[in-house]
Parts: sequence; C-alpha cells; structure tokens
Amino acid sequence: MKKALLLLISIISLFADPIQAQHKKEAGAATEPVRLIRGPYLQVASSTGILVRWRTDVSARSKVRFGTVIGKLDQSAEDLTLVTEHKIKLGGLKPCTKYYYVVGGLNDTLQGNEDNFFVTLPEPGKAGHYRIAALGDCGDNSINQRHVKAELLKYLGSNELNAWILLGDNAYQDGTDS
Repeated sequence: MKKALLLLISIISLFADPIQAQHKKEAGAATEPVRLIRGPYLQVASSTGILVRWRTDVSARSKVRFGTVIGKLDQSAEDLTLVTEHKIKLGGLKPCTKYYYVVGGLNDTLQGNEDNFFVTLPEPGKAGHYRIAALGDCGDNSINQRHVKAELLKYLGSNELNAWILLGDNAYQDGTDS
C-alpha cells in the first residue's frame, strides 16, 4: 500500500509543475520575462489619436502609459487580451501636442524614455508650416539608402518632419523586420 501511495505521489509531482505553468499561462502570468522584439512604432496618426504597436516574444497583455510631461505619464490605455502583436489606440488627444509614452504589460515596462514621443497632427484644414518627406524604395539598408537618410537629416537640421509618405518597395519578400 505504501509503495502504491509513493508511486501515486511521484506521478502527481511529475505533472504538478506543467499543470501549474498552464494555469499561470491561462491566467496571464508570464513564466519568463516578456521581451520586446519589434517596435514600438506608430500608425494611423490623426489630430486626436494614434495607434501604438509592438511585438513580444510571448503572449502578454498590452498597456501604454502616456502624457505631455515625460516624468508624469498620467494617462493609459490597455488591452487584456493575450497577444504577441500589440495594438493600442490612443484617443481623445489634443491637436499639435507632444506626448511621451511607454509600452509594456499591465505591471511592467518594455520600453519608454525621452525618445518615445509623438506629436499629434494639426486639426484638418488648419493653415500652418509643415514638413513632409516622400520616400521610396526603403529597401535593404544599402549604402545608397543610408546616404539618402544622412542627406535628409542634414537638410532638416534641428527641424523635425511632421509626416512622411512611403511610396513603395518598403520591404521585400525575403526581408526581415530589421
């Protein structure tokens, strides 16, 4: 009887860790640290909103904290869905306003510093001075493409672009994220 009981306990202990790991995974608790593998990057900008995206190596929940003062990110948006392709829409923003942001999970930060910012677009139809670049064939980071980037940065000096338009050939079928 004792041998049977010991055998049963041994069998249960073999499966206990995988069962606990599965429960943690289902509950959303990461068993290993989540790593940022792409981004963050910005899309679908408007005068009152923007879409923040990033990719992680394992499924996790998504949260963006943001605000107009770098040390005081007093607003947030989150998604409780477990995903590796994170997409958070920020709305109700003020036009022509600089916002700082950090990305991560509900209780962690994957990236965020003084370089993580965006400026919302002006109100539609509002007159102003805007710098917009149109670029094509971003391609594979060849020496020629790096020269174009260097010349654009030299031309801009301390000014910033308000927007850019990509004309095509931004990636190739055999390309990678980088």
